[in-house]
Amino acid sequence: MSDRLAMLFGFIGFSVPAFVLGYWLQQIFAMRLLWLPPSSMHAPAKEGNILDLIQHMILPVSTVILGMLAYYLKFIRNGMLEVLGSQYLLTARAKGVSNRGVIYRHALKNALIPIITLIALDIPALIGGSAIIENIFNWYGLGYLMLHSALRRDLPVLIAIILVLSAFIIVANWLADMLYSVADPRVRRNGNKRYQI
Repeated sequence: MSDRLAMLFGFIGFSVPAFVLGYWLQQIFAMRLLWLPPSSMHAPAKEGNILDLIQHMILPVSTVILGMLAYYLKFIRNGMLEVLGSQYLLTARAKGVSNRGVIYRHALKNALIPIITLIALDIPALIGGSAIIENIFNWYGLGYLMLHSALRRDLPVLIAIILVLSAFIIVANWLADMLYSVADPRVRRNGNKRYQI
């Protein structure tokens, strides 16, 4: 049953664009239920209040995370289905490792390799590609600045944003390479040599 729910959540997450999901969350939780503020970074006269900032962050962050979670869930599911038929898992079961241990200690580690790559590619996209969500929730972030700088043809600001995003891409790829050696024991560091499989 949980596999079917994961598939349903994955299909919905793939089908619904982020700006539609943001609008729905805004309508449900801010307009109808009145649990959260609909937009802006802070309430009037509460500019330094951390709790107010966190309360205003819930809807935009949820919009970004729910879309990405569906995407990652689908990749993890496909990776697990591919890995679960491997011979080394049959060997681990034959040695007496519990089903939970086989899944979490052996299968999940190998299924996480593509997810590490996706996360490394999505970190810069989160920083620079969130202009639509920032406009929906009236947040003044890097995506909002990039969009409005492009509209005003402010080239120095655009060049600075591109340099920052390039730095994030380099750091994210470096972190992904480091995490490969943690997730997959076959990836070793051999002295001055690069990573080898």
